[in-house]
Order: sequence, then structure tokens, then C-alpha cells
Amino acid sequence: EAERQVALFAHLPQYEAAALRTSLLSACLSSKSTLHPAITRLGLQFSQGLLTGANARCEAMLGAFQEMVRDYKTPPEKTLGRDLSTRLKHAIDFLAACRPLSVSMGNAIKYVKKLVVASPLHLPESEAKAELVRQIDWFLTEKIAMARRAVVELALGKIRDGDVLLTFAWSDVVEEVFVAAHEAGKQFRVVLVDSSPKLECQGFTKRLLQRGLHVSYCHVTAVSYIMREATKVFIGAAYVCANGTVVSRNGAAAVAMVARSCSVPVMVCCETYKFHERVQLDAITSNELANPSDLATPAVSKHARNAGGRYDLNPDDPKLGSLRLLNLCYDAMPPEFVTMIVTEVGML
Repeated sequence: EAERQVALFAHLPQYEAAALRTSLLSACLSSKSTLHPAITRLGLQFSQGLLTGANARCEAMLGAFQEMVRDYKTPPEKTLGRDLSTRLKHAIDFLAACRPLSVSMGNAIKYVKKLVVASPLHLPESEAKAELVRQIDWFLTEKIAMARRAVVELALGKIRDGDVLLTFAWSDVVEEVFVAAHEAGKQFRVVLVDSSPKLECQGFTKRLLQRGLHVSYCHVTAVSYIMREATKVFIGAAYVCANGTVVSRNGAAAVAMVARSCSVPVMVCCETYKFHERVQLDAITSNELANPSDLATPAVSKHARNAGGRYDLNPDDPKLGSLRLLNLCYDAMPPEFVTMIVTEVGML
């Protein structure tokens, strides 16, 4: 698989399906494995792409950690803090092998590790575990759930009657903003800009239409035309860097650039637990490589399939011997493309 790497991105962890399957099978089937079933199940979901989105992945991970702590029993002649830290490290390594950890997950892991290491030695095991579960639940509530609600309330104040709100790809926070604005009785139209291979906005479109919103759908290739109708752009973020760079779904930077050229304000909705001290100038030095097979066999419409319009780009085909597939997950938006970052503590 090394021969199929794109040289410019060879420094990134490569998506290797065969190695991933071997790692998962050894972890799941080994009798010596100390992984909790909740961790194994979560890793399988990560590897199959069943859980997407920074918030969803982080919430699922913390929930698995809570199950792990509840079922934990300290071995003889060992302390809870040290032994649980070791098992937690193995669980984190396994999850990272299934899919690279997001910045939000990394920040949550730092918080959990600090709690485990600082667990008082004099407390009985049951009380120490209950306190760990309670502190993790506090993070889930305060840093994610309530923070998301606060972001929605602040973003709601920026929507006016008659607005045309454009967004790219799918973000749970942005979806909640649109739904809350509609339930508040505001009259506006939504434009969803999608891109392959995930085409997340198709399900997003159906959910908004079911709630009675006025929605338009287009592909990212038409963004320069549809942007002329937009009055505001709302985009979710994977994380925000110390220098103001916003990292979001691949293609978001192009949408933000077009919005700036059309003098349309770009508002990024992001909780503060996704902020990172890293300084990032591009999407090359730090990124994630998704499954290249998603590009090889893209989804096409039923009409296209019936017309024989399906196309496959198989790198194993001798006629395509020099083909290299690159499926990047994230894009970096320079700070000058971003008008405002909406967080639970205010607008930056």
C-alpha cells in the first residue's frame, strides 16, 4: 500500500484497510486482551465510519470510558490510579488505531487522564469510581451539551427575517441553529452545499424539509453561483487553532473564500473544548486521510445506474497503474476568511 501513497501527504497516518482489520481482529479475539467491550464496540464503529462528527465521537468515547470505569476492579497489590491509567492508555491506543483521534477527543482524554491520576488513594474503590463517572458526566454536560445549546442561542441572534443562510456539509450545531430559528418563527431560507464522497447534506436536507424549512440543495461546484443569493454563511468546525485558523470539513475553505469574495459574512459555530494551542497555516502538515475506496466507487443516482453511468476507479486495474487516490478529511480556513466564531462564552 506504500506504493499508492501521495508523496505530499506521506507524513500523515495512512489509511491501510488490511492493517486495520488485523488490529481489530487481534484486539477483539485475543484472550489476553484487557479492552472493555464498550471500547471494542466503539472502535469498530469508528473504523466503519458509523460515527462521524467531533461532538458525536467525543460523546461516544466518554460514554465508553464511563462504562469502563463502572466495570473496573482494581487487581490485588495495585492502585486504581495507576492501573486504570494503564488500561485507559491501551483503550486510547486502540481507538487511535481504528481512526485518528480528533482534537476534541484529545482535549477530553487529557481531562479524563488528569482525573484518573489525581484519584485520592484513601477513597474506597466504589466511591472513587462513582466520582470519576460523575466528573466525566460533568464534562459531557457542561463542555458539550450545554455549550452547544449556548452556541445555538448566540447564533440565533444573528438570523433575521428574509435571510438566506448557506452552510457546507453537515454539522450538528448548525442543524440545531436552523431548527431553533425555524421554531422561533423566523422566516428564512437555507442553502445546503454538499460534496462527495459522503454527500452528508442529502440526509440533512430531508430532516430540514420534514420540519417545514425552505431548503435549496446544490453541489460545491455550484457554490460561486448560489453564493450570490446568500446573506450569511454558517459552518461547523472540527477545531480552532491558536492563530485563528479554523479546521473544518474538506471543501469548507473554498466555500469561505467564495463567501469573502462576495462580501458574505462567514460565522463558525464551535464550542471552546475544540480549541487547540496548535498553530496551523495549511491543511497539509496536519490532516486525516480517509478511506480512498470512497473515491473509487462513488455513489451515483438511481437514474445514472440504470443508464450505465456508474464509474469505478480501481487502482488495481492495470490500465490505471499510476493512479493515486487521496481522500482528505479536513480543510484549513485562514482567519481572514472567517468573520466571526460563535462560542458558548461569546462571539470572537
